[in-house]
Amino acid sequence: MGAGFLIRDGSRSRRVLISLKVRVALAALLLALLGYGYTLGGLGG
Repeated sequence: MGAGFLIRDGSRSRRVLISLKVRVALAALLLALLGYGYTLGGLGG
């Protein structure tokens, strides 16, 4: 869905790319925080 919308979108493609970058950055931040929590032992159990 997202990739098709990115290809079909003509006028708002820059806005879509920016929102995609924001989502990817938030996902990477979440994974980094989870890894940090596991390293400290707070999430490992």
